[in-house]
Amino acid sequence: MKKQAKQFNSVLLEDAQKLLDGVVYKYKRGETDILEVLIAQRTYNEIMEQYIETLKGFRSSLIELERACGCSL
Repeated sequence: MKKQAKQFNSVLLEDAQKLLDGVVYKYKRGETDILEVLIAQRTYNEIMEQYIETLKGFRSSLIELERACGCSL
């Protein structure tokens, strides 16, 4: 889970943000329509949601591990 969270943080979120920024830039210049912006925003939101769920799973696993060993990691 920790590895998945790092992958989201380092690659997927950055790429999704860059894509969204690029589409917004093109929209402001009149090179694309609002539909493309909405699709890019939805994609970014979905990736962010997956990242948050991955973090949630990681934290839950860590808490379970701490409880099982009776220690604080």
